[in-house]
Amino acid sequence: MDFTPIKCPHCGAEGKTIMPPDSMTVLATCSACKELMALFMGRPIALDKQIINAGSFDQKINHVFERLSELLWDRVQQMFGGQAGRNQPPGTNVPIPRSPTSMTPMAPHHPGAKVGPITDEEFASFKGDELRLIDQADYFRAIFG
Repeated sequence: MDFTPIKCPHCGAEGKTIMPPDSMTVLATCSACKELMALFMGRPIALDKQIINAGSFDQKINHVFERLSELLWDRVQQMFGGQAGRNQPPGTNVPIPRSPTSMTPMAPHHPGAKVGPITDEEFASFKGDELRLIDQADYFRAIFG
C-alpha cells in the first residue's frame, strides 16, 4: 500500500493517506481540525461541515457541486493553457441538478433501442466485437451518426 502526502485545505495540517482512484470521491475528516473534506481527482477539497451535516438536500448538492466545479474549472484551464474561453467564475453557465429524479436519460440514437444500463452480455459483445470496429469510419458513423 502506498501512502500519499495530503494537506488539509482548512488548517494546512499535513498527513498521509491512501489516495482513492481519480474516478472515486471520498469524504474524510482532518485529524487535526476535524473539518470535512473530499478527496477528488487526487486533491483534497474543503467542504463546509455545517452544510453537509445539517443543510437541506439542495444546499448539500449545490455546495458540493460548487466546490467540485472549482477544481474542474482549474483542470480545464490547465488543459487549454489557461484559455478556457470565458472569464466567468465556475458554475456560472452550468445548470445545477436539483435531484437525481430531475435527470432524464438521453434518447437512444436508434429507434427501438432500450434505455437503461448496459447488460453484461452487451458489454461482452462490445468488448469482443465492436470495440475493434469503432475506429473504422463507416462503423462509427453507422452507430453515432
